[in-house]
Amino acid sequence: MIKSIQNYIEDNISKQAILLNRNWGTGKTFFVQNELIIELKKQKKMVLYFSLFSFYSIKELNQKLYLSTLLKHTDLIKEHWSESITLVIFNILSMIASSNNINADCLCEIETFLKLDDMVIILDD
Repeated sequence: MIKSIQNYIEDNISKQAILLNRNWGTGKTFFVQNELIIELKKQKKMVLYFSLFSFYSIKELNQKLYLSTLLKHTDLIKEHWSESITLVIFNILSMIASSNNINADCLCEIETFLKLDDMVIILDD
């Protein structure tokens, strides 16, 4: 199953979601946390994992996704700008996120300066 998921992720045509659908208690979360994420990281993928049970709204999930994406890319940003400029950029974006003004457009806009091709986002319900 891991190889099939890796192939799907690497396929540039299918930038969609994958649904793991099994009965409750069959080991989906265990598989993702203890096998899939480890293999994806070996392939140099940046993995963001969120349990949806910890969010009360889509807006809260958007904020966490936005900030987590920025944190994962801090080193990448440092490669292009000085550390002080990176800190200013991160602080500004963090303030925007905490002001409850994050929406899907904000998440799409960060792709203009962050490399998201190697990122895998996992939502676990």
